[in-house]
Amino acid sequence: PSSIQFPAKFLKKDRLLTPWRTLPIGILYNTDLVKPEDAPKNDSDLLAPKWKKNIGMPDHSRNTTAAQFLVNMDKYFGKSVGEWVNSIAKQQPRLVVSFLPVGKTIVSGEAAVGITFIKYLRQVKGPMDYVRLDKYLANANYFGLSRKAAHPNAGKLYIEFACSNEGQKIMAGKGEFPLSPKANPAIKGAGKIKVTTVFMDVPSGKEFKKLKNKYRKIFLGKK
Repeated sequence: PSSIQFPAKFLKKDRLLTPWRTLPIGILYNTDLVKPEDAPKNDSDLLAPKWKKNIGMPDHSRNTTAAQFLVNMDKYFGKSVGEWVNSIAKQQPRLVVSFLPVGKTIVSGEAAVGITFIKYLRQVKGPMDYVRLDKYLANANYFGLSRKAAHPNAGKLYIEFACSNEGQKIMAGKGEFPLSPKANPAIKGAGKIKVTTVFMDVPSGKEFKKLKNKYRKIFLGKK
């Protein structure tokens, strides 16, 4: 019931799935290695020579959200982004299995900058900040309850608490971007991020398979 307060665009008509947060993706950087004035200003700036071999990214051939991010860059730039994808691959980014290791790679200094979820500013301890962009690509997360759940009422209670203002504020304190209008993430400027978020289209399973093969060839030179 508490999810009724969330933006209508996230609510499913059949209510089989319940939304609870969004996951904005941005550019994070190591503040010990990069001064704010020297950080990339946008995704195009990542193509500068100084970032070659110094960018952390999730492996688009192994991670579906990473592949989803690249294919939705068309939506972000408002034009075909094929040239940008090929150019970022030529930067020889440090590819890791998913988004969380990108944050750890930045903190450890293995990469000075990286593309990952902004929430890791709070969830990965270390010298990091994020680039203030005009807009951010993101996807939404939903709760679902199994029809065969051993304790369905406990599951319903958990989902209701997570969607309540109390639950949403707890998650906001962890750096999450919950949907409650009364819960803002504990990240500086998070309110603007929520307003300037562009939600990604979700490819089908068949499309994901093609995308993974495509990006494996582009980034790894493998078929």
